[in-house]
Amino acid sequence: MEKAIFISPKDSLKTQFLYSLEEDLERIGHSVEITQTDEHYIFNIEPFDYSLLSEGDRRKKLQKAYNEIRKVRLNYGREKLFIERMESENILNYLANGEEVDIDKIIPEIKICRNQKDRNIYRYYSYFQTLPTSYGVGRGFSVLVYDIGQKSRKLIGLFRLSSPVYSSYARDTFLGWNRIDERSREKFVRYSGLKRSMQLSVVTALPPYKFIFGGKFMSLLALSDPVSQEFNRRYKDNLLALFTTSAYGPHAAIYNRIQLRKIKDTRYNSYNANLFRHVGEASMYSNVMLTQRTFELAKSMFTIDDEIGEDQKIRAPLSKRRAIAKALSLSGLSQKVLYLNEMGIYVGYLDDKNIDVLRSGPNTSKKPNLDLDPNLCFDYWKSEWVEAKAKDTAREERFTRYDKGPQRLSNLFVGEANE
Repeated sequence: MEKAIFISPKDSLKTQFLYSLEEDLERIGHSVEITQTDEHYIFNIEPFDYSLLSEGDRRKKLQKAYNEIRKVRLNYGREKLFIERMESENILNYLANGEEVDIDKIIPEIKICRNQKDRNIYRYYSYFQTLPTSYGVGRGFSVLVYDIGQKSRKLIGLFRLSSPVYSSYARDTFLGWNRIDERSREKFVRYSGLKRSMQLSVVTALPPYKFIFGGKFMSLLALSDPVSQEFNRRYKDNLLALFTTSAYGPHAAIYNRIQLRKIKDTRYNSYNANLFRHVGEASMYSNVMLTQRTFELAKSMFTIDDEIGEDQKIRAPLSKRRAIAKALSLSGLSQKVLYLNEMGIYVGYLDDKNIDVLRSGPNTSKKPNLDLDPNLCFDYWKSEWVEAKAKDTAREERFTRYDKGPQRLSNLFVGEANE
């Protein structure tokens, strides 16, 4: 792809944005070259085709790229200062060595983040997830899951629910929302459905619990009673479904084969066979590979100043997504330069009745099922995954030998942080 971009002699921010974008795109494997003429910049990009790789090789290449992105992010001034402060306050006390954890004594506790201390704990440990994440805009809350059965409280994992994207072809086709005429009253069906659903934007288990399928436990708890009750408390509505994606390709093992009907309680006999349903794929155009520097350069290209051109005016502060989209447009680039790879689209829900409500709108007489006891979730996870599948020799060895010492985020610091 080749794109000519006109940049005036005084437009230095646009120039800086393009070169920062070039660095970010090359970090994930794309081939980018910017050349100059007397009047233009020629932005040449040849995206790397991840579909040519096997599933294993694709995952390795993306993990390497995401690790590089994470390292750049954590070396940014504000992030570095936050990490240093949290580690000086012994934040790693919440992380367990493998030898400290008695699997038979695990007792999970769900903690909704409602104060700054909890939010700081969530923020620090969310950086353990290789895939870059952000809080996004709109509704959302974060959840910590502790193990209180050990000698001291340890973190099993965490997840975050965020506002879902307005449009997703695979999701909307599955829910029948793609047939809605945006000029008709039927679009209220989509609107009301989005109000009663969330994006599972972050879900990760921390070591050593991740070695015993802790990620599946986090995915299961994301629709459990404490989370649904928090959603209802905040937004005065029922949480009917979760939407999520697989970052490394069409399928994600973390969501597969979580079978609700295996939970030992007759209340769940009529529930959906699997908690998460794969409903399709989509090409992934994402800004996750973009650094804070690129975002701030994009944001600085716009202002509320009335004396500048209409194409650079804004009415309100810009989110990361909007700032990048507007900066690309102003630079003459399509958002297709942010191509990453094909991802799978998943919908999580307890019962087909819940999906029927999302498809029918708020005036339906159908009643959704919302009950999912976290204690029964734990019993299912322990019997189905921990006891039955996690105690093979290799996995158990990784669990027991895990040493949290090298996992300090400050170990990723490289020289002086960028200010």
